[in-house]
Amino acid sequence: YIILHNRVYDLTPLLQNHPGGDGVLLSRAGTDATKDFELFEHSEKSRVKRDQEMLVGEIVPAERMDWTAEVATSGAESTIQKAGSEVARYLRYKAT
Repeated sequence: YIILHNRVYDLTPLLQNHPGGDGVLLSRAGTDATKDFELFEHSEKSRVKRDQEMLVGEIVPAERMDWTAEVATSGAESTIQKAGSEVARYLRYKAT
């Protein structure tokens, strides 16, 4: 599982098929990888396929991050630091 833009995805189907290799996915498993995801170009087709086939849920509203506002004001790096434990955030999501 990985978090992108406050949505949780099961990326298991991408293992052994991801152009960047499995290591890219596995190294960010259980975390919010929005910043890393946006550093690389992903086609609209791949984004739609991800949403249709791999989306398992969304982060609860109280735990969501406003990426657009944060990037505009202070950068994604500080957003990640403010978020605290991404794994704990994910586990709270799964508990709801």
